[in-house]
Amino acid sequence: MESVIEVRGLNKSYKLPSETIDVLKDVNLAVEKDRIYFIKGLSGSGKSTLLRILGAIDTDYSGEIFFDGKNIKKLNKREISLMRQKMIGFVFQDFHLLGKLSALENVVLPALFADRHYKSIRERAQWLLGRLGLEGVASHSVNKLSRGEKQRVAFARALINSPSVVLCDEPTASLDEKNTQILFDLVGELRAEKPFTLIVVVHAVKLKPDYIVRVQDKKVEVTCEV
Repeated sequence: MESVIEVRGLNKSYKLPSETIDVLKDVNLAVEKDRIYFIKGLSGSGKSTLLRILGAIDTDYSGEIFFDGKNIKKLNKREISLMRQKMIGFVFQDFHLLGKLSALENVVLPALFADRHYKSIRERAQWLLGRLGLEGVASHSVNKLSRGEKQRVAFARALINSPSVVLCDEPTASLDEKNTQILFDLVGELRAEKPFTLIVVVHAVKLKPDYIVRVQDKKVEVTCEV
């Protein structure tokens, strides 16, 4: 199976005034196209750090990360930004939404930077919000939404550009069982139309992954769940 992301000899540490903390050591990982991966591990084990590195958000590491065959370390900031804009959707744990904009405006924004036609962008954004049960709050300021609503808006934003890889950091933490099911029903529908790789930091989700990535003792172990 062809890989969309390849990790070779990854090492990640944080330098503090009095010490250096190693988070990930000598990690090698091949992420296959159009598969579902769950990242699991104890709190503080490096799950979110790994996700940010896979999404080319954190580039301060040693080793090599290849995304769709391109070595991220050899790309400049603009090239990385364009790659993330066109190919990666990211659902952050703290959402990173723009509070003064409406839910619809937050979802539309990434596609505007991708220079797509506004009418088609708006229609897709409205459809995504509707599928996630948010049609009634699409025009509301994000600051007025609940955490569960913000989480779903963030998920819609991640999907607006039809990315080839979607990375999610605890995307159902603020959702009840009903809305969790709605979210993953949408994922299944979209992946059936246009397959993409889904990588999720998660504790418990009623969705069967193809692979489990376990982060423990600064190492990564991958097991096949098929």
